Amino acid sequence: MKSTRTKWVGLVQVEQDDGIEILGIGRAAFVTTIAWCASELMFRSVVETALAATGLRLVDVEEVETCETRLRENSVPDAFIAAMSEVGAENPVVFLDFRTYPLNE
Repeated sequence: MKSTRTKWVGLVQVEQDDGIEILGIGRAAFVTTIAWCASELMFRSVVETALAATGLRLVDVEEVETCETRLRENSVPDAFIAAMSEVGAENPVVFLDFRTYPLNE
């Protein structure tokens, strides 16, 4: 039986590799992420692949649920609705605003 893909959302914690400056002086960030996938486990995998292409590393994933559930149970900003419209088979991952923070070294 083939799994049906839909839009999932989660809060993703990332860190940038040495020499990468995507996050500026903030070495890590949290980002709400929407992905086209079939399960919570697949969400993590699809997001990790998309991040790897940018030099960012997935640290943790929290609050993963379908976008349908998020919309039904929460008030969401217009930017979230707009990002949802961008996600699909041709564009499987959309990152919303990165909220950076420094790493204690």
